[in-house]
Parts: sequence; C-alpha cells; structure tokens
Amino acid sequence: MWRKVIFILFVVAVTFSVGVIAIAQTKWIKKKLEIALKEAARNNGFELAIGDLEGSLPLQWKLREISLTKKDEWQVDIQEIKVRVAFLPLIRKQLSVSYLKGVKVKVQGPEEIFFDGYVQGSFSIRGGKRVAFALRLIDETNDRHVQVTGKGKINALKGSLRGTIDSWNFDAKYLYSPENGLEITKSSIENPSQKLQATATLLQGHLLADFDMDNLIYGPLHVSSVKGHVSADRGSIWKGEAEIEGISNGTLLLLKTPFTLDDRLTLSDIDLQGPSFSAGGYLSLPTVSGNLNVQSDDLSKITPFFEAMPLEGRCGGCLQLIDGRAAINLQGYDLKWRKVHIGECQINAELADVANPKGKIEIDAGRVYFTRAYLSSFTMRARSEGNIWPVQLCLDGTWMHPFRLNVEGHYENHHVLFDKIEGLFFEQPLYLKKPMNLFFSDGNYSLDALALSVGSATVEGSMNKDATKLDLKLHADKLPLSWLSMFAPYLTLEGESTIDCNVSATSVEIQGSCRLDLERLQATKKGETSPPVHARGSVEANLNDATLQVHGNFEASEEQAMLAHLSLPISYRLNPFSLSIDPQRNLSGSLDIEGKLQEIFSFANTGSQEISGWAHGKLNLFGTLKNPQLQGTLDLEQASYENQHIGIAFRDIDAKLHADKDKFIIDEFTATDGKNGKMGMKGEIELDVQNHFPYHLTGKFEHFDAIGLGLVQANLTGPASLDGNWKEATLTGAFSVDSAKVAIPKSLPADLPDLPYTFKDEKHEAPPPPKFPFSFDILFDSADTIGFEGSGINSTWGGHLHLHGINRNLLASGTLRLAKGQFQILGKTFVLQQGELTFSDRPGQDGFLNLTGTLNIHEATITAQLRGPLSSPQLSFHSAPALTTNEIFSLLLFNKRVSEIKPVQAVQLAHTVLTFYGHTGWNPVSQIGSGLSSLGIDTFDIVPSEDGLMQSSITIGKHFYLVRNMLVTLTQSRDSRRFLVEVDLGRGLLFQAENQFGPSQSQQEGKFSLKWFKNY
Repeated sequence: MWRKVIFILFVVAVTFSVGVIAIAQTKWIKKKLEIALKEAARNNGFELAIGDLEGSLPLQWKLREISLTKKDEWQVDIQEIKVRVAFLPLIRKQLSVSYLKGVKVKVQGPEEIFFDGYVQGSFSIRGGKRVAFALRLIDETNDRHVQVTGKGKINALKGSLRGTIDSWNFDAKYLYSPENGLEITKSSIENPSQKLQATATLLQGHLLADFDMDNLIYGPLHVSSVKGHVSADRGSIWKGEAEIEGISNGTLLLLKTPFTLDDRLTLSDIDLQGPSFSAGGYLSLPTVSGNLNVQSDDLSKITPFFEAMPLEGRCGGCLQLIDGRAAINLQGYDLKWRKVHIGECQINAELADVANPKGKIEIDAGRVYFTRAYLSSFTMRARSEGNIWPVQLCLDGTWMHPFRLNVEGHYENHHVLFDKIEGLFFEQPLYLKKPMNLFFSDGNYSLDALALSVGSATVEGSMNKDATKLDLKLHADKLPLSWLSMFAPYLTLEGESTIDCNVSATSVEIQGSCRLDLERLQATKKGETSPPVHARGSVEANLNDATLQVHGNFEASEEQAMLAHLSLPISYRLNPFSLSIDPQRNLSGSLDIEGKLQEIFSFANTGSQEISGWAHGKLNLFGTLKNPQLQGTLDLEQASYENQHIGIAFRDIDAKLHADKDKFIIDEFTATDGKNGKMGMKGEIELDVQNHFPYHLTGKFEHFDAIGLGLVQANLTGPASLDGNWKEATLTGAFSVDSAKVAIPKSLPADLPDLPYTFKDEKHEAPPPPKFPFSFDILFDSADTIGFEGSGINSTWGGHLHLHGINRNLLASGTLRLAKGQFQILGKTFVLQQGELTFSDRPGQDGFLNLTGTLNIHEATITAQLRGPLSSPQLSFHSAPALTTNEIFSLLLFNKRVSEIKPVQAVQLAHTVLTFYGHTGWNPVSQIGSGLSSLGIDTFDIVPSEDGLMQSSITIGKHFYLVRNMLVTLTQSRDSRRFLVEVDLGRGLLFQAENQFGPSQSQQEGKFSLKWFKNY
C-alpha cells in the first residue's frame, strides 16, 4: 500500500515540476525574471541591460547582449552568458551555479580591456547569506587569464584575484564590506620581460605600494633600475606622496612629489634631482596643465639615462601648460650630440594645441659644428595663421666654401610651399626663380616646378613618388663645376657641367637614363702651385630590365684618354626606395687607359704621397660582384713613387702586370733610388671581396736608399715581403745596412713639464684599434756602418736590431756596439773608448746606454761616462790622478787649476757645475755681466747642503777694491737668491742693504738695516 502512496507522490512531484518548468518557459515569466534581475542590480548600484533571455528555466539560462554598468566608473559587456543551475541544491534552499560561460567579454574603465574569449565559473548561495564563487576569464588568443574567487557572507567577502594580462602577472588578496568597501590585504605584480615586481596594501582607506623594476625603456629614456614607494589616504579624495629613484650606470635620479587624485591626478610639488641636474614644478592630468623648470650644468652626467642620444653641455628652461596650451623656453650652451657641437641655442614656442599645434616657434643657434660643415648662425621663425604655418629660415656658414641661405615658405598638412630661396652656395649666387611645392606623407613625396638659378645656370626638375610609381626629372645646363668639390674637397675645380636625368619606376620595373658632361675641367689640389689638370669627359648611365649600363669617356692633353664600360645587375625596390648592385648575378665591363699617373691621381687625395709616370693597358671585367674576375694587362713606364711620411722613394719604375681571372699578377716591377740602388718585386693580388682583396708581394733591395727622413738616411740590401689586404698589412724583411747616417740636431724640443692632472669621469677602456693596422717585423744587421753625427758627436756603430710593432707603436730589441768615434764636451774633444746601446722590447724594461770617452790634459786623464736608461742617462766624470769635481771642470773650461782661475771664471765654473748636475736656476753671469770684474770679487765658495747638490749655494765677496770698507755677497740656490751689500761707516756702525728673491711673490723682499758693534 505504502509503495502506491510513494509512487503517486513521485508522479505528482514530477508532474508539478514539469508544470513549473513549463510555466517558466513562458515569455511572461522570462520577462518577470529579467525585471527582477535588473531591479536587483539597480538596488546594488549597477545598471543591467539584457538583450535576450532564453533557456530551460530555472535550471539552464542563456542571456545575450548583456551590459553591466557602474556609473562613471566601469562597464562590462558580454556577448552571451550560459548558466546551468544544479537541481538538488535548490531542494536545500541553496543556489548553486554548476556551469557558467560568457563569450566575448569587454571591460571598459580608465582603459579598455577586451577578452576575445570566455568566462568559466561557479556561484552558490547558502541560506541566502553565505556566498562562494570562482570565475575565470580566458582569452587564449592574446594569452590573458584572470581568476577571481570569493567566499563568506554577502556583507563580508574575502577572496583572491590572480592572472596574466599582456605579460603582467598579478596576485591579490581582498576583503569587501559595505562599511569599508574594497580592501587589498596583499598584492603583487610581476612582468618578467621588464623585471617588474610590485606589492601593495589597501586597508581602511590607507594605501601603501612599493615597486622595483629593471631595464625601463621609454623612447630615448633608458633606466637600468627603478624603485618607488607610494603612500596615500582616501578621504573625499586621495592624498599622498610618491618617491621614485632611478639608477643607470651608478648615476642616480630621485623624484619626490605629493599628489592628489579625484577626477584628476595632480602632482603639486615635483622635485627631481640628479648630478648637475634639477627639475621642479607641478603637473595635473589628464587635461594637461602645470609648470616645469629644468636646469642642468652638465648634461653628460645624465647621459647614462639617454644612451641612444648622448648629450653634453649646459641647458635650462621652463615649460608652462594651461588647458592644452604650452609655452616653452629653452636655452643651451656648448651642446654636443654625437658629431654635432652647438655653441649656443635658444628655443621659444607658444602652442595652443599640442596634438594639432597652433602658435609660434622661434629657434636661434650659433657656432654649430658638423663633421665637414660649420654654421655661424641659424634662425627659424614660424607662426600659424589658421592651419597654415609661414616659415623663415636663415643660415650662414661654411661647407667646403662659405655659404648663405635665406628660405621662406608655408607649411600646411604635409605640404611645403617654397616662396623664396636665395643666397650663396659653392661660391655661386643662387635663387628660386618661381615658387616650388613639396608634398610628403607616409613615404610618399612630390616635388614639382623646381627652377633654381645657380650662377649662370638654371637647375630644373621634378620628382613624384607614391606607393605605385616613381618619376624623376632633372636638367642643368652650364652648371659651374664647383659643386663636384663636395665629393673631392681637397680639389679646386673650374669648368662647366651639363646634367640630364630622367628615371621612371614602378613596383616591377625601373627605366631611365642619366648623363653628366664635363667641359673645360681644370683641377688643382688645394695648397699646391703645380699647373692644373685640363680635361673633359662624360658619364652616361642607362637603366633597363634590371641592368645598369655605364659608359665613361675622359680626355686630357698629350693624347691621354680613359674609356670605361660597365654592365651591372641591379636589385631594386620601390617601397622604401633602394637601388643596389646584385652581388649574385653576372656583371661585365672594360677599361682602356692611356695617361699620366700624376694627372689620374690628382683626382684622389694621396696626402703625403706623390705618383708620376705613364700607365697604359686594357682590362676586362666579368664574374659577379661577390666573385669578380679580370683579364688583361697594365703597364707602367718611367714612373715614380714617393712617400714623405715613411721617407721612401722609388724612381725609374717599370712594371708589367696582368690579370688572370681571380688574380692580379705582378710579373715584373723594377725601380731605382735615383742613384746606384735598385730593387725588384713580384707578387699577386687576389680578387676576393669577402677577404678584402688579399695580396702577397716579395722583393729584394740592393744598396737602396730605403729611408730618407732628413735626420735619418739609410742604404739597405736584403729581401722583404708585404702581405695584407685593404684592412691591414704586414711588412717583413731582413736587411743588411750598407750605410746609415743619423743626424743629431743641435737642440731638441724642450720637454714639457709634468703637471699634476686627474681625469674627469675616467673610464678605463682599451684604446680603439688603428683604422689601418700596418705591422712591421724587420731585422737590421750592420757591420760598423751606422754613423751618428752632430752636436759634437761623430761615431760609428754596428750590431743587430729587431724592429716590430703596429703603426707608430714600435718596439726594438738588439744591441749596437761602438766601433770608433769622438765627442766634444765644454769645447774639449773626448775620444770614445767603449760604447754599447741595448734595446729591449720586454714590458717594463727600458733601453740602456753605456758610453765612455777619455781626454788627456795637464798631466791628468779625464774620463767621461754617460750611462743609464735611454730615457734618463747620467753623465759622470772622474780622473787619474783623482781630482775634485771643481778641479775637473776648471780644467775642461779654462785649462787651469781652480787656484789659477779669476773670480769671474769661478762664477762661470759654479754655474757650469750646477748645470751638469741638476737645475741652473738664476744665471749669475748673465745678471752681473762684465761688472763683476770691475768689482774685484775675491771670495768664492760652494756651500754644500744636507739635501744634496740641488740645494747647494754659492757665496762670493769683495773687500775694499772699488769702494773702501764695502763687502758684496751673493748667495744662489735652486729656489732663491740673495744679494747683500755691507758698508762699514766706522765707529762700530755697519749699514746693510739686502734684496732676496724667491719663486713666489710673497718670498720677494728688500730691506735696509743699521747695526752698531762695540767691543768689550
């Protein structure tokens, strides 16, 4: 019986549930549910909009076009939400969402966040008071994941928020209650790519945040490490303070500012400090307004923060911002950026709208240096008139030649109308004959109606380029050739040129031709007085089917001619425009030459090298740019080459060369030194582009004047080789020195004093390698054939020497020994008895000199020895029999003993001794002159000092020779001198007049005194 009752109740329950579910599917119930959801949202401060609601209510819902808005704060838009409610929990009065999914979620706040993905989660309410939920927002396309969890009572929730958005990883713990709102108990943010870590707490309206970030890059700004701290309190608005420090390469920038935040962020007292840099003011966002002042006495000290644009110099200025209007005033002095140096610069601007600026801009600069140009002054004036900006430019300076340009025009929306261009350029007056238009935008540009008068010529042309085509036309007739000096600034060029150029290109092909005719060309190297080179010629280039055909023809006096043809494969691209030689495709060409080398090389900057003679030959080029090959011959006759820098000259050069595919072979190369010396050489040059055209040359010198540098002349015999390429070279050899003379000048430049110094911001970096490392590895062998002459020395030496190094950084090792010789000291000739000069290339070891000479005089043999390191050898004297230093110098100077010399000679002797052993100081001979002999000085003494000979003093005196009862005393040392006159007035009275001189003004004084003496 009870089974029937249960079955009936079950059927009734199912029937009731089905009926309820069926009723719930009606539009009326769905509408009521939608109204209830909106009302619930509104009661909690939200606005809810639902485009459509359907499903098997109440267990499964589907909502479309949902929008949930918090007024003036944020908005969430969801294209579709699917919800499934668990049935059994409903029986326990518990709402449990077992499945929730939203598609295409967009969150709009201060910035828009769009999830092209879906939402997964669950939600449950127990007893109408306790809540538990977990939501996941997933955007797999953009790698975004956010998970929100929460549990607790409706009025006391706690949970977590974690996820990844655009490489930012975040994790936060929160509390929520109607009384305190949202509170963050713990949070962290990380960005592995930017190495950012941040923590924050928000409790009872008090915010504390700290962050640490490495390698911050924003435009040109680069900060290696950033640390910051923010504290704020929430009242009616947020108020707080921020402190941020940035460090790059040990340089610190520190920013401190209080702030307020409501609908605007206001930084009320900005204080930014760095080394020799400061900035301050206030700023308000998002509608930008404020005032900022900047001052830097040394911009190089903040260069670590702007490594991409290193600046040096001084600057200061002010920026005022008011409701989108900006007033800028900047001044700079001694500014340096890369290879540009600006002596002074000032910028003034008033702009009404930074995004679409209107107002005025003024720029003044002076003493602007570029690598090859100089601007003495630069001014720009621009002022908006509606959407049009009239602009004026004035430039004065030098580029190869003095120039002056005045430009006037108008700018409007990527369009410049040039109304006026006039001035002086390459020594030619120029002006714009009619207005010219220039359009540019997104890689497209157009220049039409170019008509520029240059000297007596007119340059006309136009250019149009867009995404599909390029058209270029240029014509100039009788254009002065001075413009070519931009390619050869070391030449003075005269003559006329004609230019015709017409090029048309699309994305698939390029065609056109360019021709340059040179008439009455005269070329002279600047600073030289040699006659100019006279020539004429033409160069024509034709573009067709991805091939560039070049034809050149030049003629000069005495039947000189050069004819060249080239066919080059090209690679071409329209956007962005580029034209280059294809290194993989075949090329061809030929060169016929018959002419003087000195005139050919007059068009090249040969520096201290001189080349002359005749060259004639024919060469054919084939292969590819990557692997070029040559066939043909080239002969040199009656040629010469001189290099004044290394002091070598080749005369009577005859050479025969031939090209054999990938090699250029020197079959024969002979030359003389203009005397009896001769040399021969052979070798080859490889046409290997990747290895920079390596070469190997070998030769032999026979009695050749290989070195001629004025002070050094050397005649050598032996083999040598030269190996290298256009990047580096090495010269090796083993020479026998047939004869060599080293002229010793009468006087060498005085050594500069060693001044104390320190390096500002010193960085211990290795010096850059030389641009062209030329290495030496040479052995010299001399059989007593090296002579030193001059300054009283005449000697002959022999030995072995190894010279090696790079460029001027040369090291030497070996020994030279004296064969014979003599030298003079103080007018006396010493015969050299022994000598050795040792060179060392070991680190920390200096060369060493040991030289000994003797002189027989007055029954004594004086030996002079110069011994010690090459940088500071010491001269010493001794004698047999043994004599004092004064006696030795007295014999050398006067052929007399000290006891036999006169007082004036004694002063000269003392001065000579001090000269040889240190510092001469004041020269008493030149000061007193011939008056000393008339005074009849009869007292002379050298007073030694405990501090050494450098502090020795000289005392000389006179007794009753010129004026009765007068004594004159002179004392001289390295640092001071003293002159004293004593006059005996009788009856015990003594008058003294004293004058003392020292190295400084404070040590110079004079005084008089009267003394009374009484004997007891």
